[in-house]
Amino acid sequence: MKIFIDIRGQGTGYNFAWWDTVRDIFEKHSGEYSWGIWEEFERDYEGNDLTRYKSLCPRWVFINRCVQDLEEIADRKDSLSDLAHDLWTAAQVHPSEGIADAIERITTILMEPKRR
Repeated sequence: MKIFIDIRGQGTGYNFAWWDTVRDIFEKHSGEYSWGIWEEFERDYEGNDLTRYKSLCPRWVFINRCVQDLEEIADRKDSLSDLAHDLWTAAQVHPSEGIADAIERITTILMEPKRR
């Protein structure tokens, strides 16, 4: 049996691992024992039962890439609340503009280089 192990907040820099209850060990795939996002595990997995693993994962494993991207973007700002405010402000469409104008402003914020 396979068990999904949530290792977020453990200081590893990774988010999940797999425990094999039959062999009583952490599973190793392509030399790795833990992963940050589903795509990393999918890349390393060499078996033919990926669907089974996927069914055992909580939803956050699949949306975590978006969260990591936002955290990296937020690092460029003073805080996550600053990022949220800037994005909200940029999304406001004035009567004289179209949605493309708001999208352009949001894209500019998201693509800003990292602050030093």
